[in-house]
Amino acid sequence: MSDLLLVVLFASYLSPLFFCKYLNRQSRLILATFFIYRFIEFSFVAISFSIEWDKGNNQDALYLNILNIIIINYIISLIYICILRKGIVKKNISSICEKEIIFYEIPYLSLSLVLYYFYLLHGNFLGLFDPRQAYQSSRAGVGFLWAGYIFFISSWVLVRYNNKSNYVVTFMVYALAAYQSGSKGLLIGIIAPFIAFGYLNKKGSKPFFITAILLAIVGALNLFSAFDDPVAIFERAKSYFDMFHNSVMVYEDYLDDQFTFQYGAIYLSSIWQYVPRILYEEKPYAWGVASLVEMYFPGIASRGTPSFGQYTAEFADFGFFGFILALLNLNQIASFISVHILACNSKKNRLLTLSAIGILVVPGFNFHVPLLVAILLFSILLIEKK
Repeated sequence: MSDLLLVVLFASYLSPLFFCKYLNRQSRLILATFFIYRFIEFSFVAISFSIEWDKGNNQDALYLNILNIIIINYIISLIYICILRKGIVKKNISSICEKEIIFYEIPYLSLSLVLYYFYLLHGNFLGLFDPRQAYQSSRAGVGFLWAGYIFFISSWVLVRYNNKSNYVVTFMVYALAAYQSGSKGLLIGIIAPFIAFGYLNKKGSKPFFITAILLAIVGALNLFSAFDDPVAIFERAKSYFDMFHNSVMVYEDYLDDQFTFQYGAIYLSSIWQYVPRILYEEKPYAWGVASLVEMYFPGIASRGTPSFGQYTAEFADFGFFGFILALLNLNQIASFISVHILACNSKKNRLLTLSAIGILVVPGFNFHVPLLVAILLFSILLIEKK
């Protein structure tokens, strides 16, 4: 039964990828990269589910858990397919932005460096020598500096891709910035756009790609302290495959008639993401998905957010009707719109195109920065060179 469920889920993730081949070269490669990102997400879900299923506990609750994920992913994938088919019907075979436009790169790089400096200053420059430790201990109260630093350097990468600037320099700087952020996920995440942009601008070579990928992986492992304690890394790695360990508790309580639906309270509480703690110190720690953390692990939301897996918060709000909230998630809506921009090519607007590419395949573009704020800041600084 568990294998069948995973095959069904696998199909939902993979199906949109087959429609990309009919689009133009840039759309095809960017969208394929995005759907491959989603497929990697499936890998984490599949491994986590298999680990939890093999324990033999709470299988009824686990079945409902994976069923909820399957339903929502099929709905999302069908919407992607409808958008891609519309792009195919419109015969999107021209380049996305035919007219070459060059933008200033300096504003994004300058702001990134300024924010990084103040982030370092707050942590007594710990982040310069031990990025991972600073990531874990020095962001309290200045998370917006850290997030802004990553956002602006990612925006700089987008603009340099548009300008067809020196490819090697771009990704050496981006990789260094990702490493200095202390985030393992960001450093690994830049690999996909690195390859996609290289092929689109016909830069780099296979040996260069392979070397750069290996360096990114080694850097991520170093942030993971893998070389300090090679044995313990496997225990730490296992923590990334516990997506169902906590979420299944929600479904258990639902089966036992002990769960009280929140009726949108969790979804609405996500508005707190737009309020920096430095402006409002009383900002709650338990908002959005972290509300579930507070419900099941009272008092620890301020110290971390144990994973509750995919779409558990939506289920906690409205049960199986929570798919509506999943579709109304701002990031999900932005993904639909971005796929539409690239697939249908209805308007050759450079700002929209670059924003869409950033949202879909540049991990730092919408990395802990509210989406609307990210697009606004990116558009304000996008100044054309005359």
